[in-house]
Amino acid sequence: MKRIAQAGIGILLGLAVSAALLVLADQYLLGSLSLPHIPTSFGETSSKHSPIHFQLAPLSTPSKDKVYSPSEMVKALIPLGNGVFHHVYDENTEERLEEAKWMYFDSDLGRNELPFAKARHQLRQGNRFIFNVEYRADQFGRRITPISRTAAKKFIALFGCSMTFGHGLHEDETLPYFLGKLLPDFMPYNYAVGGTGTAFSLARMQQKKLPIEIAQKQGIGLYMYIDDHLGRSIGNSFWSTVTPGAPNYFLDSSGVLQRDGSFASAHPIRSFFYRIFYESNLSKRLGIMLPPYVSDSHRNLICAMMENMKTEFLQQFPGSQFYVGFLPVSGRDFDSLSACLAKRNVPYLDLRNSIEGYTVPMSLAVDHHPTPQANQAIASAIVQLLKENTSLSTPTR
Repeated sequence: MKRIAQAGIGILLGLAVSAALLVLADQYLLGSLSLPHIPTSFGETSSKHSPIHFQLAPLSTPSKDKVYSPSEMVKALIPLGNGVFHHVYDENTEERLEEAKWMYFDSDLGRNELPFAKARHQLRQGNRFIFNVEYRADQFGRRITPISRTAAKKFIALFGCSMTFGHGLHEDETLPYFLGKLLPDFMPYNYAVGGTGTAFSLARMQQKKLPIEIAQKQGIGLYMYIDDHLGRSIGNSFWSTVTPGAPNYFLDSSGVLQRDGSFASAHPIRSFFYRIFYESNLSKRLGIMLPPYVSDSHRNLICAMMENMKTEFLQQFPGSQFYVGFLPVSGRDFDSLSACLAKRNVPYLDLRNSIEGYTVPMSLAVDHHPTPQANQAIASAIVQLLKENTSLSTPTR
């Protein structure tokens, strides 16, 4: 018992010293590191392949171009208060979201969208809005896609994050909307939720509620992947702090995917020190997250999640198709993930170059989420690949 006690004390002292060193480094490290550049917006790409070109239809000019007087801007802005997310980029740029009206804590998923919710989201730069939009959810907490097809016999359901959800965009500017317009025989559903990743989408499918929520019996499931989903799904220092209740998965000794609660419940000590690091000046100054690398084990974990998504989806919708879509911001791990998916017989769509070659902006100013034109181009690329490879009927890689 004495040795166990001594070992415990040694571990605690080691942790205390590590924390002290972290604080000292945070306070006194003034240098900077040269970190490898990874594309972070829809204006960049790491794809070396030739782009697929489509003719973009003209889109209406939104009211964001209106110039407000100071008094008009004060009236137009969402009032700050409880439940309002407020982020200041600089003295001239700020973001406001009625988050409490839109999101809630879900004990199984960590976070989710409220049924029948309505919330406004704004990004102001000076006396103009980069965007000023309202989000609406249906009875199942899915963002509404304004297409009504009661006679449709097939569906297309999209899973993913804010890139797919339509962050900062109107309902008729999202990726699900444009896919619905291009696929007149399919009813589109938007299952994307901002700030989530692979683990969230899998956990939602494992709830086995989709056949209740989707009227059609057959269709297409698309999980839209970006590089940041890996960090969100392994619970790095940023995402385990911001979304501690997110689903936690791991591969057991036999390589079988298992779930163990959430980031916070499965890894309380790691989450504690990750939070300290995330809130440190060192982390913010250098933009470093822990772990500072992506390993093969991380990629294998994500790949296994994607395979389980396919299995869950096809079990709930026999005769349907499921694909992983690699969006333009997914070049870092594409080679290894696509090879892993091929081994596991999971079909995927390479969309990394789908927005190249256009002269119109493909990412929102400041925010870097896709513009309506980007979503239109990506939707066209998806439909083209499905037609070329599958005739919208037989899955393939």
